[in-house]
Amino acid sequence: MSDNSKQLEVLMKIIEQSPLRFICPKCLKGFPRGDKLNEHFRDSKDEIHQGLFINNHNSRQFHEFYQQALDLEIPFQDFQRKNRAQVFELAFILEHIRKKEPNSYRE
Repeated sequence: MSDNSKQLEVLMKIIEQSPLRFICPKCLKGFPRGDKLNEHFRDSKDEIHQGLFINNHNSRQFHEFYQQALDLEIPFQDFQRKNRAQVFELAFILEHIRKKEPNSYRE
């Protein structure tokens, strides 16, 4: 096992044990509860955070803001199969980030 693989394995175990359940796809900040994530969206003044505060996560507008936040394309049908909280869960975000080309994620 390479050093990078071992580091990734350890990091994933740390994340799994973390109380942070929800992730802001724009700034990647973690939150233990959905209401804290919503406060973050409400209090952030930029357009993308405000767009993520939209209640109807099945809308095309929300989908566009979400894709902009992660800087990647996600099929709209992936959103339609999930409730609003699920699209902000760590597992959902990681699932889609993993599909992106290595080294192409913004810093």
